[in-house]
Amino acid sequence: MELTQNVAAWLGWLSRVRFFLITLLLALVLVLGKTSQLEVSTRFFIPLMILWYTMAIIYTILMRWIPAATWHGGVQMVIDLFLVTCLIYLTGTQLFYLALPPGDHRRRHHLLAQSHVHRGGP
Repeated sequence: MELTQNVAAWLGWLSRVRFFLITLLLALVLVLGKTSQLEVSTRFFIPLMILWYTMAIIYTILMRWIPAATWHGGVQMVIDLFLVTCLIYLTGTQLFYLALPPGDHRRRHHLLAQSHVHRGGP
């Protein structure tokens, strides 16, 4: 019984942190997209964020309806891993540019050209 209460408390904490991180990521990408040269295709990014919010809400509802279920943690971990993998796949090349120094325009242009060739873009 004690272990179940600890897991439930941990999953409740995880839900709050998940909502915070999704919101922070969404805000950062939207703000940086408007104020800098960060290029994230919102064609897939916004629907992925909506799906992630929806899954977080479903997790919260399931934890309230079925609090004693032992599969909550595993399901959340697998689905979150899948969503993070999709996020990295869809936006991974653009996020790398944030690590480049501001004056490194030649390398940034070269990497951008390579990413378009790799992804089949213009």
